[in-house]
Amino acid sequence: MAAVPALGTKLYYSLTDSGTYTKVGGILSVGFPDPKVGSVETSTYDDAVGTFRPGRVDPGETTFELQFDPADTAHAALRKYVTGETPPVLMYWRVVAPTTPGKGEQFAGFLTSLPPAAQAADGNLEASATIKVSGAITAYAESGT
Repeated sequence: MAAVPALGTKLYYSLTDSGTYTKVGGILSVGFPDPKVGSVETSTYDDAVGTFRPGRVDPGETTFELQFDPADTAHAALRKYVTGETPPVLMYWRVVAPTTPGKGEQFAGFLTSLPPAAQAADGNLEASATIKVSGAITAYAESGT
């Protein structure tokens, strides 16, 4: 199996599942969602060792970091969802790896944070964002690439 370089990984969002997706520019890092399967105990007083069954999947969260540009339309729009200027909404996201065709995952989720910060006087304005995933995470493949 070949290693896939991170350079060229893309993040997109849309306000509707089947709508137009907007690319988030200036990405420094982006993670895929981190789902976890819950466990439900099935042990009884007859069991000397605990027994369990799989529970519901918590789709988890994902994060991304970017060079934040307040003049960038997408950056400004996303920031408004966490400041209260625009009411928070469930959005649709795609993380796409730089393969041919581009493949990745798509999911619904909402931003829980996106705080811009100037870390150093000679550094860049950056932001680390968190998305709480809601519902199933599905495979995605770009068409025509």
